[in-house]
Amino acid sequence: MNLYENFLATLERIEVVFSTQRLGKTWDEECTALIRDVKDNSRVLVMGEFNAGKSSFLNALLGKEWLATDVTPATAMVTVLQYGNSPSLEAVMKDGQTMSLDFGLLHSISAEGDPEAAKLRGDIHYLKVQLPSELLKTITLVDTPGLNSVYDHHTKATKEFLQKADDVIWLFRYGAIGRMSEIQSIEQIKEHGILPLGIVNAIDIHYEQTDEDLDELLQREQRRLRPYIRELIGVSALDALEGILEDNAEKREWSNFSDLSLSLNQMQQLKLRRLMRVVIKFMGNFVEQLEDMVRQDNPGECDARLCSFLLEMLPLHQNHQKQLHTSLLELKNKSSVLNILSKPEPSFKAVLHQLENVDVEVKKDFVKLSNQFKSIKRFHESNVQNFVGYRDATVAEYKMVAGTGIGRIKQLFASKKKLHSINKRLASLENKRQNCENSKETISNYQSSFDYRLSKLTDLLEVEINLKKSQYQSYAGNLIKQYDQKLKGIKEDQEEDVHIMEQYLFLIPLVDQLEQLWTTAAAAGDEQNQYYIDSFTNSLLGLIDCLRAYIPSNTLDRYLSAIHGLEDKGTSIFIEDKLPYSLKSNISGHSDSLIYTPLVPDMFILNTVYIRPYFMTVVLLGALFASGWTNREWAMSWLDELNPTKQTEAVKEVHEEPVQPQTIGIATIIAAELNMRNGPDLNAEVIGTVKKGESYAVLAEQNGLLLIGDHAWISGKADYVSFELTQ
Repeated sequence: MNLYENFLATLERIEVVFSTQRLGKTWDEECTALIRDVKDNSRVLVMGEFNAGKSSFLNALLGKEWLATDVTPATAMVTVLQYGNSPSLEAVMKDGQTMSLDFGLLHSISAEGDPEAAKLRGDIHYLKVQLPSELLKTITLVDTPGLNSVYDHHTKATKEFLQKADDVIWLFRYGAIGRMSEIQSIEQIKEHGILPLGIVNAIDIHYEQTDEDLDELLQREQRRLRPYIRELIGVSALDALEGILEDNAEKREWSNFSDLSLSLNQMQQLKLRRLMRVVIKFMGNFVEQLEDMVRQDNPGECDARLCSFLLEMLPLHQNHQKQLHTSLLELKNKSSVLNILSKPEPSFKAVLHQLENVDVEVKKDFVKLSNQFKSIKRFHESNVQNFVGYRDATVAEYKMVAGTGIGRIKQLFASKKKLHSINKRLASLENKRQNCENSKETISNYQSSFDYRLSKLTDLLEVEINLKKSQYQSYAGNLIKQYDQKLKGIKEDQEEDVHIMEQYLFLIPLVDQLEQLWTTAAAAGDEQNQYYIDSFTNSLLGLIDCLRAYIPSNTLDRYLSAIHGLEDKGTSIFIEDKLPYSLKSNISGHSDSLIYTPLVPDMFILNTVYIRPYFMTVVLLGALFASGWTNREWAMSWLDELNPTKQTEAVKEVHEEPVQPQTIGIATIIAAELNMRNGPDLNAEVIGTVKKGESYAVLAEQNGLLLIGDHAWISGKADYVSFELTQ
C-alpha cells in the first residue's frame, strides 16, 4: 500500500468516527465530500494569457478538434473536460443549478455571432464537457480564461478551480515568453503551493524567424523563469493535431509532444498532493469550530462535578445497593420452596416444612398418618411372611407323610394320626392367610383416610402457596422499584454533565487515527512530494496537540462503569405464576402410602384323607366281581359311598370355622419398650417386645390389652400406647 492509499484508508476510518459523533452532520458530510474529492482524477488546469493557443493545445492532447479555437476574451469561460463514453455538455449556472445542453452548442457558446448563445452565456458559471478520450480517464483537464480576464466572474471561477487543482500547465506563446503579466499570474499560482509546468506553444514557426537552435532558446528561457516554473517544454499543437488527424508520424515527431508525455504521466500521480492540501484546510476549519464548542460547553467543569459525585455520592448509593442485594437474597432463600414447586418433581416435605401458615394440627395429622403407614405396611408384610413360612413347613411335613408323585403310595401306609395333624396345620394356615387379608383391608382403609386428609391438606397448601407467591413478588417489586427511583434521580442530576462530556468522546478515536496518519506521512520518502508531506505532518501535529487538550478524562469512563454496575438487575427474583401440575396429584405420585398395593399369597388344597381301608375294599370287591359273587352296579355304588373325597369333605365339616379378625384401630408405642404376651392377661407368657414409635394394627381389645398379631398382646394403657380407633 503506497502513501496515498494509506492516507485515504485513514481518512475513511476518520469518516466512521465522524459518522458516530454527536456534533451533527456537518463534519460527517465534509469528510465524505473530502474522500470523494481525493478519489477523483488528478485535476490539471491549463492556463495562459489570451491567444496563447490553449484550445489548440487541448485539442492536440485530446487527439481531435473538440474545442472552438476562435474564442475571444468576451466568450471565454472555464471548461472542465472529463471522461465520458460519449460527448456531452452540461452548464453549471451562477445560482448553482445545472443544465444539460446539446453538445452542438459548445462552439456557439464559446464564439461570437449567436445571439441566443450569448444570452445563455451570461448566466453560466462554467461548463462541464465529457469526451471519449483515453487521457481523460486518468486526468481531468480544466481550460480557464486566466486570472486577468475582462470579466470578474471568469476570474472568480478560475481562482475557485485553482484551489482544487493538483497541477497547472502554463502555456506561453512563442515569441512572448515570460511577460510581466504572466509572471504576476504565476505568482498567484505559487501561493497555492503549485509550481507550474511551462509549455511554449507554436515552436513550428521558430525556424521561420531565426537560425538559433531551439533547445538553446528553451534552456535560456527556463533558466530565466526557474523561480516560476519547474520545467519548460516546447511543442507545436498544430503539428501534433495534424499528425494525429492525418496519421502523419513526421508531424507528430516535429510537434515534440513525446517530451510532454512523461510530464503528463507524472501528473496522474498527483492525488497525494491534493489530499494533503485539502486535508490541511479541513483540519483548520475543524479546530476553529471545536474551540468555539469547548468555550461554550466547558467540559472541564463537568469533569470536576462528576469527580465530586464519584468521591461522595456514589459510595452511599453502592452501600444502598448492597442492602438491596442482601434483602433480595434473603427473599430468594425464603421463596426457594416455591421455585422447587415449579419443577417436575418437587420435594413435598420441603414444601410442608416451609409453609408456616398451614394449620399445625393438619400437618401433625398428616405426618402421623405417614408414620402409621410404615407400621401397617410392616405388620402386613410380617403376616405375609408368617403365612408363607408356615405354608412351606406344612407342605414339607405333608410330603414326609403322604409323599409326592409316585411316592404317594406312602399315603396308603400313613397313620390316621399323622394325617389328622396335617389337617390341623391346614386349618391354622387358613387362619394365617385370613390375617393377611385383614391387614390388606386395613391398608385399604388407611389409604382412603389418607386420601381424604391429603385433599384437605393440599387445599390449604394451594391457598398458602398463592399467598406466598403474591407476598414475595410484591415485596421484591417494591424493593427494586424504590432502588430504581433513587438511581433514576442520581442519573438525572448528572445527565447534563454526562451529555456534554460524551459529545467529546469522538475525539479519542479521532486522535488515534490522526496519529497513525502522521506516523505514515512522517515516514514517507517521496522526494517529489516532500514539501507537501512536511507541511502536512506539521499541521497534523498541531491538530493532535489541540485535540488532546479537549479529550475527556477517564472520569467519564469511571462514572459510566459505576452507573452500569448499579443498574445490575441480577438480584431480582422470579416466581412462576401457576404450577404446571395439580398439587394433589403430584404429591400423590410421590407418596408410598397411595401407590403401595399389598399382596396376599394364594392358599392350596392337600389330600389328607386316610385311604388305607378304601384301598383294601377296592381289592376285595375286585376279587368278588371277578369270581362272579357280585354284580358291577352294586360294587360301584358301595365304592362311591366309601369315596375318600366325600370323607375329606366330612372331615372339613368337623373342623372349626377360621377366625376372621378385623382391624379396629392403630396403636403407636409411646413407652421406651413394652412387653408382648401370648394371651390377654398380664400374667401370660412374654413372647417378645415392641419399641417406642412403632405402630401396629389392633385386631381386638380384651381386659385392657390389645391384640396386634397372632397370639400377640400388649398393654393398652394410655401411658404406654396411643390408641386410635379406625371404626
